[in-house]
Amino acid sequence: MRNLATFPDSVSLLTRLHEQRRDLPVDCKVLVLGEQPSNVNSATITFCPATRYTSLLGQEFDVVIYDLRASFRASVFLVLSGLVRGDGWLFLTNPDEAFSGLTFSFDAVENSAERTAESAAENSAERTGENSAESTAENTVENSAKRTAVNPAVNSAKSTAENALSKKPSYLLQHLLAHIPKHFDVLPDDFFTKMGSESFTKKWQEQQQSAMSTQQAIRADIVTFIVDNLSVHQKSLDSTHRIDQNQGSHTYHHVITAPRGRGKSYLLGQIINDLGTLLPSALLPSTLLANALLPDAKSTVNSAVNNLGQDRVKGAVNNAVKNAVKGVVRIGVITQNRQHLEVLLGQSSQYLQNSHGSDSSHSSHSSHSSHDSHSSHDSQHMQGSKSSQHPQSSQSYHHFGNMSILPPDADFTQYPVFDVVVIDEAASFPVELLLHYRKHAKHLIYGTTTHGYEGTGMGFTHKYLPKVMTTDTIQQYTLSIPFRFLSPCPIEEVCDEVLFNDISDNEEYPFVDGLHWISTKTLREHTEYAKAMLSALMRLLSLAHYQTTPDDLQRIIDSDDMRCLTYVQNSSLVGCVWIIEEGLQPCPHHLKQAIMHGSRRVSGHLTVQQIAHGYHIPELLEWQIWRINRIAVVPHHQQQGIGKLMINAVIQEARANTVHAVTSSFGAESGLVAFWEKQGFMIWKEGQKANKVTGYHNCIVGMVLAQGDPIEQVAKEGSKNQEEQLESIEHNVNRQIQTSYQLSQQWYSLIQNNISAVSSENHLGQDPTTFTQISTKLDVLDSPAYKNSVFVQNQLAIIRQFIAGSRSLENTEASLFWLITSQLNTSSTPIAKHIKNNQMLLDRYQRGYAIKACCEKYKITGKKIFSETVKQFMGELL
Repeated sequence: MRNLATFPDSVSLLTRLHEQRRDLPVDCKVLVLGEQPSNVNSATITFCPATRYTSLLGQEFDVVIYDLRASFRASVFLVLSGLVRGDGWLFLTNPDEAFSGLTFSFDAVENSAERTAESAAENSAERTGENSAESTAENTVENSAKRTAVNPAVNSAKSTAENALSKKPSYLLQHLLAHIPKHFDVLPDDFFTKMGSESFTKKWQEQQQSAMSTQQAIRADIVTFIVDNLSVHQKSLDSTHRIDQNQGSHTYHHVITAPRGRGKSYLLGQIINDLGTLLPSALLPSTLLANALLPDAKSTVNSAVNNLGQDRVKGAVNNAVKNAVKGVVRIGVITQNRQHLEVLLGQSSQYLQNSHGSDSSHSSHSSHSSHDSHSSHDSQHMQGSKSSQHPQSSQSYHHFGNMSILPPDADFTQYPVFDVVVIDEAASFPVELLLHYRKHAKHLIYGTTTHGYEGTGMGFTHKYLPKVMTTDTIQQYTLSIPFRFLSPCPIEEVCDEVLFNDISDNEEYPFVDGLHWISTKTLREHTEYAKAMLSALMRLLSLAHYQTTPDDLQRIIDSDDMRCLTYVQNSSLVGCVWIIEEGLQPCPHHLKQAIMHGSRRVSGHLTVQQIAHGYHIPELLEWQIWRINRIAVVPHHQQQGIGKLMINAVIQEARANTVHAVTSSFGAESGLVAFWEKQGFMIWKEGQKANKVTGYHNCIVGMVLAQGDPIEQVAKEGSKNQEEQLESIEHNVNRQIQTSYQLSQQWYSLIQNNISAVSSENHLGQDPTTFTQISTKLDVLDSPAYKNSVFVQNQLAIIRQFIAGSRSLENTEASLFWLITSQLNTSSTPIAKHIKNNQMLLDRYQRGYAIKACCEKYKITGKKIFSETVKQFMGELL
């Protein structure tokens, strides 16, 4: 069976492996996650940087070494534990040097290292000079927000100091190490000779045969049903009217669920291979298919039938071959992880090779099948195609005969209807996106786990399937016998015990009813209560959120800047709210200036930095903010006021802690927006681009909590401007946020609603990045709010940052719209005269022309040159 152990350091372990190489199996594969030591060089050892751990998915190794000097992450550990095959070993080395690999909020108290970094950066800049570059900010609301970065020497100095600050201990790792059954200081001489013993191999092969028997039964059942069903329907379908005739027709769902290590992806690959072989190809000329390839097709079909071992398939197969020229059958494959394609398509090599000549854009490449090398199936190679693009789509698709590999945000207008869509790890997709896929397929095949490192949740089972169950047919299958390892497995037992990898049957704990605040310190304790609460929290998050990973568990335990509110009813946890504390008050002044200029972005503090920099409101950097990171309620307790109850408790606690504002960020689905607005929150900011996975625009909402009595402030600060002083600082900041948000809405409304002004020209139209989720009526910017001196100075500061190169065009256009509109609506000032003479600016910022349209009209060679042209003009203007 697979084993788990710790070892003092990776170099000594690798040296020991080298010394005992003669005792290792001939085909033994070793993986090290971490840096390669200079004195270790072996062709049998694979080294992988910690940042690229997802590239290992689908591979298998006999010995896996997790070098904890590269930091510890729960999701990384879970991935690595799944790569160990047979009776192999997973070693955690250098545990004394380990630290948490998650990104936590910037620790402002420990700013001495930050000052050291700044000093080193400045010295380095004086020696080497500075270069301007753009980089995309992570976790931003707009995804396109850009900041200026200094040269590598400067970044290196800053990064070194920030890494030192981020090396915080991982309490979850301490829990894990306490559960690891074996700890070695020195490996015994006969350690590796015990691997691959005859008795183990026999037991493992027997278990694999049992698992494969279940797989083949499911495979035959799904393939038979789909081939038979599509063969019958193809006889009555005219390929030119298939879209209309498919709408409203019956949809079939074939659901394969399994814990990890059960061969789910391998089974999906076999099903894809069978369907690609047995169903008629759409891309081959009819006469060629009927006359030249039909004999070969029959031979391939017979081979596939023999592999299935099911006589009942033959009738449906013959019908499919006979009707091969009568219709178009399309197969779509969707996965969020590109590494899974090798797993899914590795079983489809024969089909892909047969279809290789049918697409002139194909070029061959090879990749491994990830099937276990100890099993009776040999690893295969596949022939594929290079990516090809549709002329009217920004998405890249891979085509193999009648099969298309699609990204999660596939533009289905290019492929309106698929006969079969295969969705890998379906539980990692939001319900709304799955419902979208459902509209474009007759048969959907899902392979998924309900929890784990893939970022999966139980929403697929508890929300999606019930939605489609009333109108569609659902066939559910479960793989329960382990395929990759022998059960029971010490590695799986540790993962279930510490990471709650299996939360399907968690035991109930008699929690006390009511609302309770729980500290992370309490959850770090080795108590039955802490264990039961963590298990209940992970189960609740998995039920309520489609992407819940072990990293969420690690954040709960390791973070010092998080608070948790729970709601217990009838001794069971039914709701929780996770809060992240934000605030940069203690940060040094030069760092705050860098954040406002867009040249720096510290870890965490999403709301503070996004709003402060995006709307240029420096006062926010002095605020203490609570951001609601997660709010979850058990599905059958939703719509009962529990969410409102918890949010009210959060606001009350925030006031008691002199917090200035409570915020949250999420995908702006209409129901969620309505929920937050009902609780008294206001929209602060919304991104222009939809999230590729959820399909929604990212949104920030907030509620400002006034601090202190305005009259007392007047008495303390004097009354030189009593009317302005009577409004609290918090109220003024809130007004600035709302005015800036309304301005952005009016800008987005212009570029969305004024397209009719150019509708007569086909090449002029809406920019694909325009805002569509929430819009307001366009009006003249003549209200007092837009003439407020603070607001005016903020907008001018934003434009000057754009001119200086520290702000992107996308994050400046609303301010450019304000400046141009306000000037044109006032009087014939010199600035207004200059603007009126620039037709390109008027086309973009008064008529709403798309940037692409402006580039074509004024002979500009791309968006970058357009931005530079605007920047130059505004520089001369101001």
